Amino acid sequence: MKETKIFIPEYVERIIKRLEAYGFEAFVVGGCVRDSILGIMPHDWDVCTSALPEQTAEVLGGEFHIIPTGIKHGTVTAVAHGEAAEITTFRTDGLYTDCRRPESVSFVGDVKDDLCRRDFTINAMAYNLKRGLVDLFGGREDLKCGIIRCVGDAEKRFSEDALRILRALRFAAVFGFDVECETDRAIRKKRGLLSLISAERIFSELKKLLTAERPSKILINYREVFEVIIPECFSVTSFSEVNMKAADLVANKPYLRIAAVLGAAEDTDVIMRRLKSDNEMRKTVADVCKAVKQPTVTDRIAARQMIRQYGAETAAAAAELRPALAEAAGGDAQAEKKAEEELCGVIGRGDCCTIGSLAVGGRDLLGLGIEGQRIGFVLNCLLDGVILEKIPNDRDALLRAAKAI
Repeated sequence: MKETKIFIPEYVERIIKRLEAYGFEAFVVGGCVRDSILGIMPHDWDVCTSALPEQTAEVLGGEFHIIPTGIKHGTVTAVAHGEAAEITTFRTDGLYTDCRRPESVSFVGDVKDDLCRRDFTINAMAYNLKRGLVDLFGGREDLKCGIIRCVGDAEKRFSEDALRILRALRFAAVFGFDVECETDRAIRKKRGLLSLISAERIFSELKKLLTAERPSKILINYREVFEVIIPECFSVTSFSEVNMKAADLVANKPYLRIAAVLGAAEDTDVIMRRLKSDNEMRKTVADVCKAVKQPTVTDRIAARQMIRQYGAETAAAAAELRPALAEAAGGDAQAEKKAEEELCGVIGRGDCCTIGSLAVGGRDLLGLGIEGQRIGFVLNCLLDGVILEKIPNDRDALLRAAKAI
């Protein structure tokens, strides 16, 4: 097989060479190696080394700012000129008792021992310029063939850390890979362990999975796995392939993809709270799901009313999701696409759809002697008139109309 060559950034190469100059081994490892082989620019660079964390800090301390990010588990972060790399001592893991993290780690002197503890073959490769690619488990071949395969015994890997179940499905979705049969069997058998994983970590993996070009394949094929997390949408009685396929058809925006998947549920707010979503995304998803269920926009007046009720961003998101749902269901999406165009036209023109965009405000009404709660009532009446095109959004016209209310 052709020799693998990986471009390593200059600051990472300095880390490796400096550690080697002091007699230690050092490699880039894991996701950065995988992505480099796939031709994807890595977001992060991780280094593994035979140096203990204290030795790494001592060797690199003169040139890099050292942060003891996970020193208990052998990890320090080296920072220079705004660029950072995590450096971890070769290690093996102790017992896992919570299906997430080992109770202890043991530092070892050989990179091969370190690679044995990793989750998937495609993540269990290390590289440096001297030794080239260290690939004990056929990770490069699995990348070539598009395979997600556990390192060693798949059931053991998922029992150690159940989050690996979602990681496997996320990698399969994002890279468009297939899951190897033993790994697939173990995912389905051990799926119940996901109930032991924190909601924050589950939601983080789910959002990454939904950035795939076509996430529906995994969402549909592994329905029973996702049922452990979101039974409201993935149980046999509630599951909707239409919603999953719609996620493929909308823009790659997390809130929009999540709204597509959760749209069939009665109360998305409950689900998003359980998943520990941040408040902004939780509200946005809930609003989009409500807006999608409203009658189809038929003209500019209906479009303005939709924007008034839900806001421009939510209305636009719902307008994008509706034709996706219609298309996923095999129906005619033309009416929904026309409604989307109508909404986008109203937003693009900057039509007055909110009290804040009226040409008059509360102070203007005070000048007319309108006070207290009546100010809000009058402003809403004026907005009704502007949206329905009975009053122009002109200050003098609005003031005249206000006097008559």
